[in-house]
Amino acid sequence: MKRFYVFLLLFVLTSAVLPVPVIAREVSNRSQVREQAIENSNTLKSASLSIELKELELDSVKHGLYPSISAQGRVGITYPGQSNDYSRMDMNSSLGVSLNQRIFQRGVFALDKESAALETGISRAEKDSLYLRIVLQSDTLYLDLLEKKAKEEAAELDLKAARARLELAETRFESGMISKIFYLKAKSDAAAGETVFLQAEKDTIMAGSRLASFLGVERTPEIRYIDLTLYTTVIEYLAALDSASIEKLSENLVAAGIKYNPDIVKLELTREKTDLDAERMTKQYSPVVTLSVSDTISMDSGFTISHSTSATLSGSLELSRWDRKTTSRQADISVRQTGLNGDETIRLYIQEVRNTWYELVTASRSVLAAVTAEDYALELYNEALQRYELAASTVPELIDAEAGLSSARLRRITSGFDFLK
Repeated sequence: MKRFYVFLLLFVLTSAVLPVPVIAREVSNRSQVREQAIENSNTLKSASLSIELKELELDSVKHGLYPSISAQGRVGITYPGQSNDYSRMDMNSSLGVSLNQRIFQRGVFALDKESAALETGISRAEKDSLYLRIVLQSDTLYLDLLEKKAKEEAAELDLKAARARLELAETRFESGMISKIFYLKAKSDAAAGETVFLQAEKDTIMAGSRLASFLGVERTPEIRYIDLTLYTTVIEYLAALDSASIEKLSENLVAAGIKYNPDIVKLELTREKTDLDAERMTKQYSPVVTLSVSDTISMDSGFTISHSTSATLSGSLELSRWDRKTTSRQADISVRQTGLNGDETIRLYIQEVRNTWYELVTASRSVLAAVTAEDYALELYNEALQRYELAASTVPELIDAEAGLSSARLRRITSGFDFLK
């Protein structure tokens, strides 16, 4: 179980590659597309700057415990305005240094420091969450382009089959072997196949354009196929799981998500910060005690120097407490609301993980079924074509075989990419 769990995580986080027809110059696999998306993401760069700002704010909070030191200087001249006796002019000057240190700050310094640290953690979790969203969107666009290209190739195969049938029908119509209605049917099918192919080609171009836009490049990079046969072992393992194993692995995935998912980490940090904010709101009614120390040197006009030192211990207490009950109630409601929202978020997250896990198991079974169905449809088509070429079967039989093969091929493509997504 542990080996499979690790392998499953590696499957999600790594990519396998095979050649794909050229779209542009540079060949990229899924990991390279991810790297380019991450490198060119302005929102991710902005998130990194947000973390840096929060770290600077945390440093600023730490400095709040240090004493406040200031220097003062003064030069003054006193001169009687109604006298010309300059000897009565008085000049004095002073130079001093003051130090203020808060001894007790309602006990909020530790709360401010812890709150700033939590905000930094929240910013990091937001960046991690954004990183995963970019990876997910990059993979989705990458796989969407591959799927559209695979469907375009399938449409091209259908078109070739329809054209081959039209050539046979034209030859047989001219020789009188089939009626005009069967010839016109073959001609109509070829025209319809042309339309389907052109639409599939357009879908591929648009999917490539969306990927290029997301990556911030002008041209769609040439990308490589993901060979689904490389996942045969894990597909067969998943498809063979019994109900008990499926449920056990579901519990493991949920537990891992609750522990490591950045959105859940952010949620828990937000809960802690809300508790701190509520406690800080109630601390505003506590006293503040400050110690002030000043040292001053003065000199008068007679060049007499004097020195003085003073120390003051002061305190303040908020006496208007009539809103304290309301403030406490607001803090309590904020904590409860955050808790309820968090519980609901976790509940929905667990449900999403479980649903996605069961979809993966179902998709693995669909892949095996689709591959088998395509093999069967291909055998039927080859047999019907051979019989038609020998004039041993009718046109409707060949048309039905072609339609069955086309449908089976599309189901195999869709189920494969559903599994990868």
